[in-house]
This record gives sequence, structure tokens and C-alpha cells, in this order.
Amino acid sequence: MHVSATTGTAQSFSISVPLRTGVSKLQGALASLAQQNVALDYALLDASGDAGLGAIVEAIGLPPAYAYHRQADGGQAAAIQEGWNNTSGTILGWLNADDRLLPGSLAIVGRIFDSHPEIDVVYGQACYLDAEGAFIGYFPAYAPDTAALARSNTICQPAAFVRRAAVDRIHGLDTSLQYTMDWDLWLRLQNAGCTFLGINTVLAAVINDSNTKTNSGGSARDAEIAAILARRPRRLIEQLQDWIGQAYGAAALAGRQTEWRLLSALLAWKRSLSGAGRQTNLPDFRYGLEPLSNLVAGRCTITLPVLPEQSPARFSLFSDSSGPFRLNTDPTRPAATQMLVPQGQVQQHGIGGIHLAYKHVTLEPIACTNPFIADIEGPGRWRLVAAKAERA
Repeated sequence: MHVSATTGTAQSFSISVPLRTGVSKLQGALASLAQQNVALDYALLDASGDAGLGAIVEAIGLPPAYAYHRQADGGQAAAIQEGWNNTSGTILGWLNADDRLLPGSLAIVGRIFDSHPEIDVVYGQACYLDAEGAFIGYFPAYAPDTAALARSNTICQPAAFVRRAAVDRIHGLDTSLQYTMDWDLWLRLQNAGCTFLGINTVLAAVINDSNTKTNSGGSARDAEIAAILARRPRRLIEQLQDWIGQAYGAAALAGRQTEWRLLSALLAWKRSLSGAGRQTNLPDFRYGLEPLSNLVAGRCTITLPVLPEQSPARFSLFSDSSGPFRLNTDPTRPAATQMLVPQGQVQQHGIGGIHLAYKHVTLEPIACTNPFIADIEGPGRWRLVAAKAERA
């Protein structure tokens, strides 16, 4: 077991890392594990057949407690469960190659489990990154309680952690599932009387691009979702609402919301009625950003995982507005605020695909602590496309 000198928690963690594709992203996932200041075992379950995997692990300097390297395995859920079965941590989780834990996340979670022995599941917020590591939004479905879990997966998997005893009580993951093993796990834990705690802290980051398993699952993933939704008796109108919500959310994240022009127009009309352009603290906005649309009413806060070599760096904001914009990297120091300098329009990836966006940058390099958290203030109602720290 990898043990830090100062864990700050009595808990130990077992993290499974299943791998079939996305080997090029694995280094970031493992590096995020190496940044955790807790007692940690991880299992590397490799079915990619990539000969370069050993070099990646060696570069990180964090050897797995359990590993296999196969041309094929029983699937993602079976791999995750095998990793848990062969490690000894009291708290379980898993991390895909395109996921990242933010520094200190496991220590935060461990201390909560220490203080609340009645809690079985702790989950937090997660931010979405594009393939280049730029911030493009927050996990849109998060809810601080599990009331809506039967209708939508409101828990972002890499930001969720479960006591081993609770997982053992329900006999582990359903290894027959390929796409929805996380949602199924939460529901079975809920049905077994387990206690959940949602926290308003960003614990993880997810690289969201068209190549992810979620975005490329197609009809097979849709069938698993339909099976989960069918567990609860629903009226016809509820079935329709669930189907529209799931389909629209998947399309928006994958950049296919043009298929839903009418619904997008109706949602925009609803926002205009709510006075989104006049308010600054709307309850449905996550850190100031509306889920899926990234609409901002004045000001928002972004959380951006960065690498040490990116500090100092220049900060870049991409928006549908020409500004002006102000960036504050330290809310306790008003003097830390600086104006962002316009750089014209560029094509930039964001939630929902490629956008023509105005680019604004810091005039001077900034120090990027990891994670990089900053407030951005803009002109009334505007939309964030992306934000990133680029090496100076």
C-alpha cells in the first residue's frame, strides 16, 4: 500500500483503474493518484495490449498494488471488481484513463468518512475538460441528495467513493453491465438502505470528448439506461420526460444539440422568462454556470486541474461575448483582479461542440496552483465556451 507520511485520515483507499482504450490519457489519471496524500492501493486492469504501459507507470513512480495485462478481459465492471477484490482499502472508487482526481480529494473524502461512520457513500462535484485539458463546464446532473437518482444518474462516478463494507453488502458491481454499472451500483446501495452524502466540492475532472465510452456507447448504452429507468413504475408522461432528458443531455454533451433545436429554443425562452440576464445567483447555476449551456449571469467560478510545469502560465478565456472580462485568482485579495485582454475570435471546443468564440487572455503570466480556481466576471449575461491555462 502506498502510504503518505501525513494522511490526515484513518481511511485507506482502493482505486481500480480499468483500461482498454485511451492509453495516451493514462498518465494524467495516474499522476492524479500520485498527488493524493492518503494511504492508497490502486489496481491497473489493462486489456489494451499496449506495450508502452510499463513506461507510463514507471514515469509516474507509483506502482500498482495489483495489475494484469491481457489482450481481453471480462469488461470494465468485471475489471473494476477484480481490482477491488485484490486490494485492501476501506474506501472504494475507480478512475478511468480519461478521469482525474483533484489534489487532496481523497483526504477530504477520508476525513468525512472518519467523522461520519453512518455515511456509506460520499460524492462531490466534477468539472469537464476537453481533450487539450481546457475547462468546458461542470458535471450537469449533480444533485446534493439522491431523490432523483431513480430518474437520472446524478452522481459523477470518479467523484464518488463507497465504503467497502457497503459494496460487499450488495455483492459488488453487476459485472454484466458495460455502461451503467455506476448508476446501477448507486441504486442498489440506495435500495439496501445505505446513506449518501453529496458535498459541494469539486473532487474530480472528466475529459469529455467524442471518443469516451459514454459518448460512443450508442444503442447498447441506451438499452442499459432504459432497463434501469424501467425498474420504477412511471406514468407515460414521466417516461417521455425521462427519455427526452436523457437524450437531450447526451446530445448536448456530444455536440449534437442541433438535433434538438426546438427543445433548445424552448429552454432559452424559459431562461429569458426567469430573468437570467439580471440575476447573479440563480439556484440552478453550478458555481455561476448553468448546466449544459454554460450561461453565466455576471460572474462564475471555474476549477481547472493544471500540471506543475504550467506555472507560471497565461490564462485564456473563450466566450460568446466580446467582454470586458475580469479575472480574480484570489478572492481574498481584490488586488489579484486583472483585466483580460481581447485577442479576436477563434474556433474553440466547448460543451456542445465547436464554437466561434472571443478569446481573452491575461496580459502577464499568472501562478497556477493545482487546482487552479478563479472567479471570472463579465458583462451581464454571457456564455463560457472554455477556459485554460497555457504555458507562458
